[in-house]
Amino acid sequence: AVHRAEIQNREQELALEEDRQAQRDTTLNARQSALEEREEKTVGREEQLDKVEGQWKLQLQEVELRLKHLRIQQSQIDNGKQEQDTMRQRLLLEHQSRQQQQLQYEEQWKRRIT
Repeated sequence: AVHRAEIQNREQELALEEDRQAQRDTTLNARQSALEEREEKTVGREEQLDKVEGQWKLQLQEVELRLKHLRIQQSQIDNGKQEQDTMRQRLLLEHQSRQQQQLQYEEQWKRRIT
């Protein structure tokens, strides 16, 4: 009877250990599933971030290209203004020269008359 009780105790201990091992396996499987799910989400987020980064870089290139174009336009405008200023100065000098010539002609004419 003692021997039989020891066998039953040992069987109960083995059954409890099997239950504990089953619970550990279940917990480990749940943890593994959670880790895999996190990893999938992380990969998905990384892919999404890569996509957003690619779009951002493309937008940045477009802005830089637009800025370059605007700088070229500004340079052309500045060059046009310089040309206008140069033309105004030339016309002013020509006008002053003609006025000077006109005054000289008038003085010469006055001398001839007098």
